[in-house]
Amino acid sequence: MFSDTAREEEIAAFMGDTLAAEPEDFRKRFIAMLASLSIEEWKFIEEKAKELFAKEQEKRQD
Repeated sequence: MFSDTAREEEIAAFMGDTLAAEPEDFRKRFIAMLASLSIEEWKFIEEKAKELFAKEQEKRQD
């Protein structure tokens, strides 16, 4: 398991690499799209992620 500090360092390194990437790099375009989301859109994504996780948990219990 990652410690909070190690996880934050991993995220910071990823973001640094992504920001330094060429404009056509998928990671950079994807992060730019995420940055443009509204609070409501983030809430929607969170709910869908929870639904997906719950479905995966149900599959594992079957």
